[in-house]
Amino acid sequence: MSPALKLSSDIALEAMLVVLFLGSLFSLVFGVSLFLGNRWVFWLNERMKRWVSTREAMRPLDVPRSIETHLYRWHGWIGLLLAIGAGFVLYFAFFNYNLRAATQLFQVRTSIWVESLLPVAWWIITVGAVAGLIVGILLAARPGLLRAADAWANRSYSGRRATKPLEIMNFAPDRWIVSSPKLWGGIIVAGSLYVAVVLGYLLIAGT
Repeated sequence: MSPALKLSSDIALEAMLVVLFLGSLFSLVFGVSLFLGNRWVFWLNERMKRWVSTREAMRPLDVPRSIETHLYRWHGWIGLLLAIGAGFVLYFAFFNYNLRAATQLFQVRTSIWVESLLPVAWWIITVGAVAGLIVGILLAARPGLLRAADAWANRSYSGRRATKPLEIMNFAPDRWIVSSPKLWGGIIVAGSLYVAVVLGYLLIAGT
């Protein structure tokens, strides 16, 4: 790993530890205040009890958009470019690929894992390039053969429908905390204190 990359990763890791440490301190204060029954805790809970739905944000992503008109109008050029790109990838995969050089590029100690994963990645890229080459040739020469496969594969999958159960508000945790503030306050204090001690030790040891 280069010195600049190592410095950047160290700064990012330390910043993440600092943010998590500050979060654990806030959680510790929240747990103590909950255990003592301070009103600001319940006021803050009511103020933050707002539901932010992702369904409206995901709505534009779920609108089907058809590109078949443009694809088949320029099928010759698109198929030719696709075939050239796939052939370029296959050329480098078969003639310019060096496993040892690719492994040394990562510069990691556990190179055995990299040596095991790189051949799998090579096969995935090669098979994808072969498929791209076949599709490109068919699209350029015989686009009618792809229409049946296109009609079968042209399906819309809604992410909003899959995440709909997650959009249901659940107030059970709030009711549990309000009904037993001392119990949950003690649990939050114990967990926050443990996390704060561990992160504090990591920050001190890293300096």
